[in-house]
Amino acid sequence: MKLHTFGDSHARNGWNLPLSELPFTVIRTNELGPTTMSRIAFEKMKYFNIDGTAVFDGDAICFCFGEIDCRMHLSKVENFQNHRELIDEIVPNYFETIRMNVEMYKNIKTMIFNVVPPVRKDSIQTCDVFPHEGTDEERKIVTLYMNTKLKEYCEKYGYIFFDIYDKYCDKEGLLNPELSEHIHIKNNIYILEFLKDLALKT
Repeated sequence: MKLHTFGDSHARNGWNLPLSELPFTVIRTNELGPTTMSRIAFEKMKYFNIDGTAVFDGDAICFCFGEIDCRMHLSKVENFQNHRELIDEIVPNYFETIRMNVEMYKNIKTMIFNVVPPVRKDSIQTCDVFPHEGTDEERKIVTLYMNTKLKEYCEKYGYIFFDIYDKYCDKEGLLNPELSEHIHIKNNIYILEFLKDLALKT
């Protein structure tokens, strides 16, 4: 079985895992650049279609989108007050796009990666590269609600919610700098732990 990740940069960072400890023969990371969940949700298969990639029947796929939406678009002043309504529209459409993709295959193990905890805006020197909107607390509120909806729809569709948010946040619910680099997971110990536990259950 091969494991494929599809997403923004979070589909690559943290996924250099030791195959000897996992039930996968290959881990293929597919980084689509600064692609938002919103674009995947509303442009559907016209924009995001995994047909023709290296995915085959029986493989596992983890979809890693949403961090950009939460860090930038949904946390803007004009959007934050309506972020719940916006997320309530984005997430169902996102899952429909995923469904259309995975139903092209048989016995695909489908996982949805949580949106990682937001980083403290004043703790990094890369805000020009990774723009941040809103306050740290506002981005945390948006991210937590996004993850709540992702969990809800995973249960609805029968997908696995790859939830390690609590493992990578500090006591204030923001990204733990000891386990991360800029906005990305660096120490993948808990990604590995999740997959090991999943393998034992299946």
